[in-house]
Amino acid sequence: MTMGLSSVDIMSDSASAAASDCSASACSGAHAGASFDFFSNYGHYMPRMHCLQTAEGRPDWLWIGVILALTAGVVAAYLRIYAFWRRSYLAETGPDRNRKLMDLANIFLWCAICGYVMSMVMFFWPAYRLLAVFLGVLNWWSWRFTRNLGDLRVSLSAKRLQRELDDHLQNRNAELEKLVELRTAEAEFARVSAELANRTKSEFLANMSHEIRTPMTAIIGYADLMLDPTQRPSDRVDGIQVIRRNAEHLLCILNDILDLSKIEAGKMQVESIGCSPLALAREVRHLAQMNAMNKGLKLHVEPVFPLPKSIMCDPVRLRQILLNLVGNAVKFTEAGSVTIRISCTQDRPACLMFEVTDTGIGMTPEQLGTLFQPFTQADTSATRRFGGTGLGLTISRRLARMLGGDLIVTSRPGSGSTFTLTVNAGNLDGVSMLSGEADDAEDTRWQLNTEAQTAHDANQPLRARILLAEDGADNQRLIGFLLRRSGATVDIAGDGRSAVKMALGSMHARREGDPERPYDLILMDMQMPELDGYGAASLLRQKGYSGSIIALTAHAMAGDKEKCQAAGCDDYLTKPVDHAKLIEFCRRWSGQTRRWLPDAVAGG
Repeated sequence: MTMGLSSVDIMSDSASAAASDCSASACSGAHAGASFDFFSNYGHYMPRMHCLQTAEGRPDWLWIGVILALTAGVVAAYLRIYAFWRRSYLAETGPDRNRKLMDLANIFLWCAICGYVMSMVMFFWPAYRLLAVFLGVLNWWSWRFTRNLGDLRVSLSAKRLQRELDDHLQNRNAELEKLVELRTAEAEFARVSAELANRTKSEFLANMSHEIRTPMTAIIGYADLMLDPTQRPSDRVDGIQVIRRNAEHLLCILNDILDLSKIEAGKMQVESIGCSPLALAREVRHLAQMNAMNKGLKLHVEPVFPLPKSIMCDPVRLRQILLNLVGNAVKFTEAGSVTIRISCTQDRPACLMFEVTDTGIGMTPEQLGTLFQPFTQADTSATRRFGGTGLGLTISRRLARMLGGDLIVTSRPGSGSTFTLTVNAGNLDGVSMLSGEADDAEDTRWQLNTEAQTAHDANQPLRARILLAEDGADNQRLIGFLLRRSGATVDIAGDGRSAVKMALGSMHARREGDPERPYDLILMDMQMPELDGYGAASLLRQKGYSGSIIALTAHAMAGDKEKCQAAGCDDYLTKPVDHAKLIEFCRRWSGQTRRWLPDAVAGG
């Protein structure tokens, strides 16, 4: 700037004409002190001070001051913006820094230097080559910036992206609020359902407690009476009948619970064997006749001909459904009658229909709505007149649907009810039909003869050698007595290990020529000390035992039969033992040889 001031003095002392047309020698003399000034080409270029003079040749200080102040203000603003830009850039982490915007800041800074700073500098100091250096730096930043402008688009779209982000957040918040409302409603529904389920289960438990304690009171009470030595023989017989009747009632309750458990677990299976629907309906009437007579009710069967003599169905489950319907009709009817009406459509497949109609108390629409729900009854009040667990109709409808049909009800309060059971009868082409009473009478005589023959066969002695594996002394005495009375020879093992030893011993004795024949059948209790029935049956199969093994267990839940069969048992019989069913099982399985053996046994 010293060089610039000396030039100003020279220019102010020179004539105005010399200022407008300077000779080479004058210019050379004016810049003699700038011989080392590279940026001004060693003084070969003149400053532009004459542009800042008035018409009289004097410096125009007012406008010089204004221009300097305004230029300083713009440069200061640019520097402040650049400083803020730089601090913001360095405040971000490396991956988050926007390099493109920082390059743009450098371009702005160098534009200010080249435009504003150099325009003022060259009024006093003709540093034209310094301007070229600044322009070179500006070109470097500018071309660096233009290599990839894609990143700049994000910055230019910041407002739109912010708006879209705000819209997305608002929409997402609305969705979350709806989801929260939905989840809240679901949670409330689950809470209400849980409360309803707990209330229903509480009612069921209270009802079940009543249903169990009532027969248990009779059983215990009459058992105590029978211990009284003053009781007459006839009173003892009556007491035994009461005990048996109430015990059978308890067993029915347990069977209902077990059936529902099997159905819900998908373990219930139905058979498809030939059975006579009319004979089955009459059998149900015979079983329910005594209860109906005790209440003064008429109970009869009305066949609507033609009817098939036989259909393919599960007679056990069909009988169970009809017994439940007829039993309920008798229970809820005080006077009048109960009618079992049976008919059959001629469709393909045919539909067999049982209508159980009573003249009882009937039901309201509200009661009909909950009739087939488990653990519920039409009357759930504590003072209800009728007993029951509330499971029978639920099980009956599910069994009906498993048989290819359904169970529906129509009723009016005070006018009785009609339960309609439909069953898939299949294709009746080629099936003998009962067309009237004459055919029905002949078919009945044939069935009576068949039943008589079956009863005769059942009375034949059970000539079998049986091993009873049972650890309970009372059960040993009872089951052993029933088998021996039927003609069987019975050996008893008190645990699973003894049973295995005795069974293998009889098998080896036969191989060695011992005249004592091996066991025709093993009745295996599944819960025993030393070695349980599952382990004993499995060990016998591993050792090559091929005789029949029947599981005899109090476990009757869904899947227990399959568990026993998987252990090696051929069949499954539950406790408490039914005398007739026990003997029938023993006849069926005595002397049969197991047709399959585990791979390990077969390989051995």
